Amino acid sequence: MKVLIAIYEETIKEELQSIKEIQIMNKNIEYREGILEVLEKNTIIETIIISYNLPGQISIQELIRKIKAKNKKIKIIILASNKIEEKIENASIIFLENFHSNQLIENKKIVNNKKLKIISICGNIGSGKTIISYILAEILIKNNYKILLIDGDQEHSSLTKMYIEKKIENRIIKINSNLFLINFKKYIEKNDKNNVKRKKLIHILKEEKNKYDFIIIDHNSSWPTEISKKRDVTYFYIIESNLLELNKIKRNIEYLNNSIFILNKNNDYSINKEIIKNIIGTKKIEIINYSPKITQMVNEKNINLLGKKELIKWNNFIKKVIGG
Repeated sequence: MKVLIAIYEETIKEELQSIKEIQIMNKNIEYREGILEVLEKNTIIETIIISYNLPGQISIQELIRKIKAKNKKIKIIILASNKIEEKIENASIIFLENFHSNQLIENKKIVNNKKLKIISICGNIGSGKTIISYILAEILIKNNYKILLIDGDQEHSSLTKMYIEKKIENRIIKINSNLFLINFKKYIEKNDKNNVKRKKLIHILKEEKNKYDFIIIDHNSSWPTEISKKRDVTYFYIIESNLLELNKIKRNIEYLNNSIFILNKNNDYSINKEIIKNIIGTKKIEIINYSPKITQMVNEKNINLLGKKELIKWNNFIKKVIGG
């Protein structure tokens, strides 16, 4: 995407420059009329990003009208620090606190999702399944995907509590226009055996799969037994960096052979990735480094607290593990 910028915010300039799909076509423009001057010489601009408080002799709406007169296909984005009182037509308004560079990439989402993707997240209690489920969902909806989250924690309903504090009444809960949540506990009885639970989960997937881009399942146990026979599922197995856990995985590696292993909360004291590969006998290991920002994000339930650089890292991680 070829982008022209006329903005003040240095952090946003840096973010735009870090995205390979975005090609910035100019040095920064410091007044509104300068945009029109650049467009006279450059006719291949696809998107223009303008700070609302950029100075100039003409109004923002008149500037937009003149840009569209030169090329009606150009996408115009106005960056605003707070509410805009005047009516703005033929342009998108994004507030600075909500800005993310992937909002600019038309028809180039972070994942080439030609069909529904089901992501099943497994691992021991405390390994980080719920937090990873939450982050995946929040970043995917930032990129305009429609997501169904399935909370499989039948005892604690941890994922549900990330979004809802009151008692759950409905089986499917609408969080917002792009995010829906199912608490699997509403579908099962206390005396249901594992094979019954598996059949009920498969039934949910059949009923709901045509309504969403992604279904993310936060499992309540280490092993994805409920849907182990489904071929259209991407399994994430969250690794804990200790020898007991690694030996358990090694004993069951054939069962988990199609999983993507994720070493979560990685730090200087974690077992080396190459050693883990040798122990469990697989090359498919991805790493999520420990970050104190994740604790703050969980406490305040706000994905933006990760910060823009961290969000870019997560975008790249998602693209790597489920893209294509």
